[in-house]
Amino acid sequence: MGGSELPNNENAEIRDLALREVLNLLDETESARLESAFDRMTPDQQAEILDLQAAVAREIASAGSEVPDRSLRYRVLARVAAAIEEDTESIAPLATIGDRRRTAPSSDLFRSHDADPEEIFEGSEDAIAHRHSASGRGVRGRIVWRAAALVLGSCLMALGVIHNETRSELAKYERFALREILVDQLEMIAEDDLDIRRMLESSTAEAQALSGPGGAALVLFETVGSSAGRGSLVVMGLSPSVKNLELLAVDPNSGIEEIVHSGPASTIPGGLSAVAIDLGDRMVPGTILVLKDADTGREILRSSLSVA
Repeated sequence: MGGSELPNNENAEIRDLALREVLNLLDETESARLESAFDRMTPDQQAEILDLQAAVAREIASAGSEVPDRSLRYRVLARVAAAIEEDTESIAPLATIGDRRRTAPSSDLFRSHDADPEEIFEGSEDAIAHRHSASGRGVRGRIVWRAAALVLGSCLMALGVIHNETRSELAKYERFALREILVDQLEMIAEDDLDIRRMLESSTAEAQALSGPGGAALVLFETVGSSAGRGSLVVMGLSPSVKNLELLAVDPNSGIEEIVHSGPASTIPGGLSAVAIDLGDRMVPGTILVLKDADTGREILRSSLSVA
């Protein structure tokens, strides 16, 4: 059973250890430290740790059969902990769980870095289902915490492009995933009606990552209220030859494409672009987003998984 609530600084350290456990980057001392601290956590804190690990494992598994460089994964995923720290106070607990070593042992759920991603994915899902049964809750909350939405989306982008880009190109995507491109830079190039900062801080915004040989992108959009469907398209690694963008929503049932946005690509050096979009009510479950060069009709990027 869980114990007393850990101080914020110690809780942050345990989150970092939990992230590195997913990537098999812990030594024996650190593993023992994580096990001991976990046993002293409250059930709510334990739930946060397990949900974080499961979410990260799924993001890695979704990248495909090739596993990206460990150091890149750690640098990107470590940012998740920092983002969560910024928003911890305002987030409600996700679940109540039992013993960590019984419900999600690292030997079963988080295999070595060369394990089959499909096995990692299946292990994560099994652990989540088990926690549902143990806690008596049939519905899981949104994926991790709202402050981690952009970071997880950026992680998807970094993992998505690693299979298509050379090592020399990878540094650009690492910088974006690590959020070294400041919000101020996005605001500088954004259209007048696009409030980037508000979108990043919103508790009701969702995100969908797009990736492909031509770069990577993140679509952020509101889900409730009068602004539902409105959001932003942030593109990284855009070729200078692309002058105009076209974002299409593809209906998962009919395959019908509908233009969501069409307009010039506002960029700064490095191929960063940010434009306002309005998805309306098009984002039904399973909707695919496709980004094209509006002048040539060439597909640049396609969506993979959504994160909330």
